[in-house]
Amino acid sequence: MKKLKRLISLLLALVLVCLSAVTAFAEDTDDELEQKLWELYNLNLEMFYAFGIGQDYYNPPIPGAEDPNWLETVDSESAEETCWEALCMYLTYEEGKTLYDGEINLETATLLCDKMREELRNIVIDRVEVEELVAICEKENNDNGYYDEELWNDFQSELAQAKELLADESIVDRRVNTAFYELMYQYNLLCTYNTVRHDVNNDGKMTIMDATYIQRFLVQLETMNTSQLYILGILYKHNSVSIHEATWIQRYCAKLADPLDTYFYVDRFLNVLDKTNPNSQTFSSDSIKYNIIYYGVKMF
Repeated sequence: MKKLKRLISLLLALVLVCLSAVTAFAEDTDDELEQKLWELYNLNLEMFYAFGIGQDYYNPPIPGAEDPNWLETVDSESAEETCWEALCMYLTYEEGKTLYDGEINLETATLLCDKMREELRNIVIDRVEVEELVAICEKENNDNGYYDEELWNDFQSELAQAKELLADESIVDRRVNTAFYELMYQYNLLCTYNTVRHDVNNDGKMTIMDATYIQRFLVQLETMNTSQLYILGILYKHNSVSIHEATWIQRYCAKLADPLDTYFYVDRFLNVLDKTNPNSQTFSSDSIKYNIIYYGVKMF
């Protein structure tokens, strides 16, 4: 009888161990599924902020606000369908929506993630986007040797290659993407060249001379490049430099004004700069959103 009791106790212990293992496995699987669905949603965000496909469910556009500078694509119908499927799966599982009628598990979510990545790899940017970027870059200047010579030469080289691609109208494949993002990265390097706020004369510090430079610019005695606009905190090209920037510098130098918040300017951009490099492991298709001058509004 004692042996039978010990055997029953042993069997019960084994059952409890198995049940614990199953429960732990289920919890691990649920965590993995949650992570995979969040990954799926972020792929949707990448598609949205790069090409305007999909949506940002948690941060919807403000009614009446101007659309960002989304990139036009050659054919996005397949990507749009996949993105909608991904959103339906995510919102059905996470928000209790009734949009996805298929099975939602780690396997199906993983397959859909792979499909989204494939869509991102295959999407082709329209040549018009390279044309617009080239037009922006051709207006850039290096007056008085503001930029480092090597950086400026690299920028000019990338600009020349983009123009060479545009000269061949038969190129309508992923080479357009490469030309766009390579030139965009060089443009971003110019934007983040100077990290000293309001140092428009590029002497390494903000002084009253920077206010004088702005005043001279306003009467067309000086020019400004992208780096200077960035360190002034000019969010978009359509927001022109005004006397207010010079006045603030004067007040700050006289200790009559507090420092300005720099979160949305050069320091923030530097933290994500590697994501704009098409040759980086962290590159993201929607990295254009980090350049507030470029992405803010359509310029053409």
